[in-house]
Amino acid sequence: MKKQIFIMALAATALIACKEEKKDMDDVMDENAMETETVVEVEEEQPMTRTVSYSQEDAGTMQRDFEESVTVDQDGNVTNIKGWTVYSTVDKDITSLENANTANKMTAVQKLRTDFNSLKNSIPDYLNLRRVRRAVDDVDREISDFEELSTESNVSDRKMNRYLNNIGEAYDDLADEVARARKKYVENKEDAIEEYLEEVNDLDSGKTTEERYRDAREEYDEEMDQK
Repeated sequence: MKKQIFIMALAATALIACKEEKKDMDDVMDENAMETETVVEVEEEQPMTRTVSYSQEDAGTMQRDFEESVTVDQDGNVTNIKGWTVYSTVDKDITSLENANTANKMTAVQKLRTDFNSLKNSIPDYLNLRRVRRAVDDVDREISDFEELSTESNVSDRKMNRYLNNIGEAYDDLADEVARARKKYVENKEDAIEEYLEEVNDLDSGKTTEERYRDAREEYDEEMDQK
């Protein structure tokens, strides 16, 4: 009887030990599982590298942007720019400001400023050229000068009109640059696009994507004589 009790006790002890060992193994497995999940999370947070390549079809799209989006009349004046409707809005704002009476001039210049800021921040890619950007900056400067003049007292109508004319002339210059850019693009589009694509797709150069796009823009500007 004592021998049976002793054997049963040993069996119970062994069973408990097995359960404890299994529990320890389960804990280890749980810990490993948590570690694995953590590793996965870290891996998911790593930035992914994409290779972007441009084809002749993409180049054709860029060509059509300029030829189809910028409309000019027989005299070479820009009449419409698709996808940049604020260009026409600002043109109307300038006319409204020129025709506004003294009481309404401040409201008119505020609307012009708001719309022009929208224009500055939404230049289409195919128009984002040095000469166009400089013309935009010139208009911005003339509007700022007029805004500053508007805060002064006892300003003569003659001086006010001169500043208004400066805004209009600067905007006409912008229109000329847009038309000029379109003309140059149409004339040199094949060479410009070829140089642009060559730089963008030069994946063996060791350059980052940002550097390749920067160099592509420089090559493009050089071909288009926009410096």
